[in-house]
Amino acid sequence: MTPRMLGEAEHLVTAGERRPSGWRWAAALALCAAGCAEPAWKADQWASTRPELVGREIGRFGDVTPYVLASEGELVFFVCHWDLSAPLRVSLPPDANADERRILDKALRAWEQVIPGLRFDVADGTAQIRLRFRETGPEGARTAADCEVTAPFTGDLLRARIVSAQIDLRRAERDQWGKVVELAVNQLLGGVTHELGHALGLQGHAKGGKSVMVRETYTIEKIGEKLNDEKKPKPLQEQAMQALYSLSSGTVIERRRLAAGATAGVDAIARRAGAQRVTVRVGDRNAAVRWGPGPDLVYFIKEPAQLLEGDLSFEDALTLP
Repeated sequence: MTPRMLGEAEHLVTAGERRPSGWRWAAALALCAAGCAEPAWKADQWASTRPELVGREIGRFGDVTPYVLASEGELVFFVCHWDLSAPLRVSLPPDANADERRILDKALRAWEQVIPGLRFDVADGTAQIRLRFRETGPEGARTAADCEVTAPFTGDLLRARIVSAQIDLRRAERDQWGKVVELAVNQLLGGVTHELGHALGLQGHAKGGKSVMVRETYTIEKIGEKLNDEKKPKPLQEQAMQALYSLSSGTVIERRRLAAGATAGVDAIARRAGAQRVTVRVGDRNAAVRWGPGPDLVYFIKEPAQLLEGDLSFEDALTLP
């Protein structure tokens, strides 16, 4: 697996390497040493206030990039995942051969063992999660997961859920010398398992540990190897994902009041759209908030994790059409 297998940004929102997030204690210590304020949000402390998470290990949940929405003078950070009241329909690549379909199915079943109530239904045609092999375009696998949020945008629980996800996979990557190298079985299995984690709602990357959601491709390949062990496959250890699905989708991490007039531009977009639903897509470095089709009905918020931590102002993060 080449260092670029996972791509520079897997959510089709942005490109470029993300600056390491301050959601981890090492960054917090560095900020304090520099005389800066501590991060505004601490995952362990926050989790201790949630009845759903009390007494549970949350793993690297603090490394997750939050979904974010600006509305009526407030900035809202929240989590979003699928409704599991019915199986999730998954469409595999039409050009996948029998061996590739077996690998993709292993990744699906691995996540079923992590999240209580999760079941995938592999079907042809229209599906909620679509996997495709891509031979052209930017290097790296990429995932886009769209969270639909319905008004009103008040309270501690938004009406939010992931409604669709697209995973673009690669069969081969270029090495550092530009030579095309086919991915080995364990590389593909680890890679698609990683991308499914994004499709299920874990945006951003774990900064360490044995999670398949790290950025470092060697670790992901080794996890793929363990999942592919025919004699004794080792299940995924994904406490952050279990923590995510222990929370109701739309659970608010924080509401932050902004300066007067700060959301005037985004509120004007909402009024132009005249809609009661908005779609939020989160990448490594940007969030796209889309009120409808057309370039004038979307705005972008860069570095949602830094914004939550207080390392970035809303004015600096916002890009209007």
